[in-house]
Amino acid sequence: MQGKTILVWIVSLVLACLVVFGYFVGYDHIWAIWKIPPMPLSFSDTRNLTGAAESLALGYDPLHYNPQDPWNRPLNHPRLVQHILRFTHVNLGHTTLIGILFGLLFLTGVFIAFRKLDKPSAIIIAFLLFSPVVALGIERGNHDLLIFFLVAVAIRLADRAWLSMLILSLASFIKLFPVFAMVYLVRYSTKKSMVVCSIFFLIFLSYIIYNLPDLPQVFKSTLKGHYHWAYGVMAYDEKATSASYIPAAAVLISTIIFYLNNLRLQGWKQSDLTYLDAFRAGSGVYLGTFLLGNCWSYRMIFLIFMVPQLVTWIKIDRDRKLISIVSIVAIIGSCCPTWIDSGILDEIFNWLLFISLLYLMISSLPYSIQKVLLGSRNAAKI
Repeated sequence: MQGKTILVWIVSLVLACLVVFGYFVGYDHIWAIWKIPPMPLSFSDTRNLTGAAESLALGYDPLHYNPQDPWNRPLNHPRLVQHILRFTHVNLGHTTLIGILFGLLFLTGVFIAFRKLDKPSAIIIAFLLFSPVVALGIERGNHDLLIFFLVAVAIRLADRAWLSMLILSLASFIKLFPVFAMVYLVRYSTKKSMVVCSIFFLIFLSYIIYNLPDLPQVFKSTLKGHYHWAYGVMAYDEKATSASYIPAAAVLISTIIFYLNNLRLQGWKQSDLTYLDAFRAGSGVYLGTFLLGNCWSYRMIFLIFMVPQLVTWIKIDRDRKLISIVSIVAIIGSCCPTWIDSGILDEIFNWLLFISLLYLMISSLPYSIQKVLLGSRNAAKI
């Protein structure tokens, strides 16, 4: 039985069990499985969008004042999202439909991103799909589910460089953070990668400059997670300030120096390319958002992209085997914060994953970038 078939069966069986469980005990009680405190209204994050659409119709600017949101939360998105809301004519009555659609697109994205899956990868991904951080994103109807789908499509279309880049650009325009997934665009020849990455970066930079007056309000309006439901260099500190970056910067700089020195001595190892695009995109998102300070843990859905490549390294790459095992363990631990029920242990998993992925990301970059970073003759072309 193929890995994708196994994944379909597991997902279908678990969903069926949850439907039956919800029918007998009430669907609100399902969230207790993951220790998620449900909001008074379903798909609360989706309501931020649909409420903003109604606020727009009333003549308000939801970026600053969003009275139709049930909790009066401003819309923390660039102006493009307002244009989309105005064009689609959605309202609060569409919340449930859109929330379900986000969940279905997310699940579809899992199957789109990978042309094939082996059995171990399918089992691990199935577990992650029903982990607390994914359940939180689905219960809230968070927009990151849609972004996951768009990035998955971009990965699947990576052979068509310009179309893939445009889809990733759209995802980055909506939520900004998908820009970190651009690491997979180094997959082409040296010249083509430079052209594609440069154009993508210039497009995104132009978009940032165009939206520059609104960005402070966007960041101010973005609620920050803490403790169980967050990750990042300042996630554990509920009174986080810029000073919190100092120990994180020390860890980061020391780690980079160690890694570069280690790689310079040992050389860079050849890598299987089957899942490398997805790994680079997923790890780019995690590493980039980790450094932003703190992010809600449902953004860890992008860790799913990394699983097949890590499993491949465990199977065939002796040099990466141990650190890939560590990464898999850290992914599972990071995605289950409420089941672990220890803020300190959760943070250990998050930091361990950051350090492990940083090494694997650097060690799997193309030969041309290896030469620039290391100047090492030991580097092996991948």
